[in-house]
Amino acid sequence: MNTIKDDINKIISDELFELLHYLFDYDMNLKKHDYGEDHLKLKEKEEQEVYEKYGIVLLYELPTSTVCYSYMFQYDNYTHYYPIEEIKFDNDDEGKNISSLDFLKFNNYMILMMKRIIDGNLDGNNNYYLNDNEIIILNKVVKEHEDNNILHLIIKDEYNFIKSCFESEEKGNEPEKNILYRATEFLSKSIEMKSKINPLKNIRVVIVDSC
Repeated sequence: MNTIKDDINKIISDELFELLHYLFDYDMNLKKHDYGEDHLKLKEKEEQEVYEKYGIVLLYELPTSTVCYSYMFQYDNYTHYYPIEEIKFDNDDEGKNISSLDFLKFNNYMILMMKRIIDGNLDGNNNYYLNDNEIIILNKVVKEHEDNNILHLIIKDEYNFIKSCFESEEKGNEPEKNILYRATEFLSKSIEMKSKINPLKNIRVVIVDSC
């Protein structure tokens, strides 16, 4: 608990897991809750309520290691061109702790990158599946970056790489190909995260990488 006492913004993944476990157990002991038959469903719901009560928000939970790899592949591509100051974990594979402002910049890249993939229609499905409010946010990001020629060149090069992986008959590159199949989900979730994060209130974002 020393990190929490000194500065919770410096927390790393292992410490975050310990904190979440402690908060949930503490809160549930106060309630003495019996979940009954719907144990898992109710437990997950109450876990989120407890975390939000203490100001911890789950932004996006990736469903599989392949999807995780695909997402982090894009993070690594972005930070190759736009380095981000990170609080280093004991093991780099465990995740990242970065400022919310830096994360939002990466998140804007993800929105534009996924839009480019969907517009490319490589898999025959170029529907965004967004509601009216999400379309407004998407258009705002596009407008804000319309003159950023360097970023557009990076996105173009990455799109061409993903396209070459998708069109290749060789086995492998599954995480790269999976980016295409997950593009609509990544786009929707990135827009959702953009609307959730207030950089004045939410100073840091912790990416827990369990690929």
